[in-house]
Amino acid sequence: MRLIKSGKVVFIVIKGSTIKRFLLLDMVAGTGIYFALKLVYSSLIIASAGSFIGTAALKKIGKDS
Repeated sequence: MRLIKSGKVVFIVIKGSTIKRFLLLDMVAGTGIYFALKLVYSSLIIASAGSFIGTAALKKIGKDS
């Protein structure tokens, strides 16, 4: 397999607020929702699905306001 070098360098810029939002919503809130549902329902599937749906709902609420 040959590697083609184009000599171009690509820089991707990510805002600090985007990183902070990701950490707060996906990491902290998602983990909190997961463990709360896992404690209540004792089900890995329900906790995982609830965590996914909960963070998606928080993101949607955040965009509306």
